[in-house]
Amino acid sequence: MNLEARSIPTVVDLIGSLPTASAICDPDLRYLAVNDAWRTSYGLGDVDLVGQSHLECVPSLVELSEADYRRALDGEPASGSGTPHRRADGSDEYVDWTMSPWHDERGDVAGIVLHTEIVTDREVMRRGLEEQRSFLRAFVDESPIGLNLCRLDGVWVESNPAFLEIIGYSREEADGGLSYWELTPREYDDAEQEQLRQLERTGRYGPYEKEFVRKDGLRVPVRLNGFLIERDGERYIWSLIEDISHQRELEADLEAERAKTLQTARLASIGEMAAGVAHEINNPLQIIEGFSFLLKRAIESGQQPPAEAIDKIRHATDRAARIVSYMRKFAREPSTDAEDHSVAEIVDETLSLTGERIRNHGVRLDTDVRSNRTIHCSALELTQVLVNLLHNAFDAVRASRGSILLEVFDDANDEVVFSVRDSGPGVPDGIVDRLFQPFVTSKETGTGLGLSISQGIVAALGGSLTYRRDDDGTRFEARIPRAGDA
Repeated sequence: MNLEARSIPTVVDLIGSLPTASAICDPDLRYLAVNDAWRTSYGLGDVDLVGQSHLECVPSLVELSEADYRRALDGEPASGSGTPHRRADGSDEYVDWTMSPWHDERGDVAGIVLHTEIVTDREVMRRGLEEQRSFLRAFVDESPIGLNLCRLDGVWVESNPAFLEIIGYSREEADGGLSYWELTPREYDDAEQEQLRQLERTGRYGPYEKEFVRKDGLRVPVRLNGFLIERDGERYIWSLIEDISHQRELEADLEAERAKTLQTARLASIGEMAAGVAHEINNPLQIIEGFSFLLKRAIESGQQPPAEAIDKIRHATDRAARIVSYMRKFAREPSTDAEDHSVAEIVDETLSLTGERIRNHGVRLDTDVRSNRTIHCSALELTQVLVNLLHNAFDAVRASRGSILLEVFDDANDEVVFSVRDSGPGVPDGIVDRLFQPFVTSKETGTGLGLSISQGIVAALGGSLTYRRDDDGTRFEARIPRAGDA
């Protein structure tokens, strides 16, 4: 049976009804029939295409694959999806296509049937999504911050290399097998529950610092932030995990340097206090010497030693021992652990270290303590602040033999105020704005660290250290909050 003579009208009717661009070719790839969609898709107009070469009419489709044309002519169907081709006008398009052999009455391949569909919009979108997905994958994989997706029950679903490095597990071990809770020490349970409540309320949690237990058993400090996301109808937690080990090391180094600086300032203060403390100790020693002589005379004369003399010696000994104890504590590197200390205790220790030195130079030192609070602090550090303020006041009024007033009182904001006021000339205007910066001083001697260190100590207690000059003289005030009733 001759296809050209008997079957073409029927075939033309068939492909004419198809929505896709369709064409029938003979073994030489010359058109036997095309539908309107084919003409429209490839800009072929109303020209009679029967007998025309497919490869000449639509040269861009040659690039589909000559091997595919040959395969179809050999009797094997071929197809492709999203295949690029360039139109005659130079624009690029993408097509889905199929090539199927058709057979004559004897069953021999008599040509091919082509179906194509232009899918440029779909393919551009797909390629854009793939590019975006590739970018996001690269972002996740190359991020220096740990990234992790987990279910609401804590089971990890997906982890990036940075997070796997933090916890020391492989991807095969972590994703789908490990749980957030398996690597979280139990002491974080309460804090974890609070973060989960925050996540339910706001859809986010953190920033939150905790530790993970690595595969090797070591703990690693981390800072986490996260938020809820939904994927395929299920809720997950997306977390950003930062290894803060290096930050903790830096903080420890800074704290060590701070402690060294505090110790240097304390030792400098000891040198300034030495003369006054020596006089403080000399007073009880003189009392001990005097009453010891009276006791010796009483014993030698067979008289009963007076009880008053023994009490005086005991009190003087206690006084000297207390002063020596203060000096030893002040000189050694202290523990900065906070405890509850009474205001009276801190003032008493401060005056034991500085009072005699100030008064020995003819400077008047008055105290007015109107607070009975306790303060949660390091007593030694707070004493260091007051010693520094009193030393500065003494240096300001020593030449004029002026006066110093140490006041302690409670203010309306539930703060204990330690105020040191002197009758000196005040701080030079040129350095007032830099007064609390390190190495700034108006004195010929000294490190210039005292006020800077003192401000740091007070700030660590949540308080403030301020300076002002008024009609009453120069005043420094240290305000310490969160003081409890004694």
